[in-house]
Amino acid sequence: MIIMRREIMSKCNNIELEYSIFKFRMLSKTPREIYDNCNVIRFYECIHEYLIYNENVPGEFMEHIKTGQNILRELYHIYLKYEGIRIDSWEEIDNLIDIYMIDNLIDSNSRKNVLQEDILC
Repeated sequence: MIIMRREIMSKCNNIELEYSIFKFRMLSKTPREIYDNCNVIRFYECIHEYLIYNENVPGEFMEHIKTGQNILRELYHIYLKYEGIRIDSWEEIDNLIDIYMIDNLIDSNSRKNVLQEDILC
């Protein structure tokens, strides 16, 4: 099952690329800077582990990450935006993803409405 999950994740190259770039940038920092960013590192590691090993990642989200850009960074911004969100379990990460998808849908619909209003005017 884990191998199958990794095959799915390999199709989501943008997540793997974003994760690799993040990791490279963090490891390029001084020890003090790395220490100061320990919470960000923990976040990225937890989300990456969730995506690789969890067999129950919502299908809508998996479809979204195939085409989305900077998904991990966007998830981190949602995590910071809503103080009560935790990432200590996969259920909590599921909640984060639900909020992310709702925010994304709202933003997407808002953009569509603005575009429609512009066309109508």
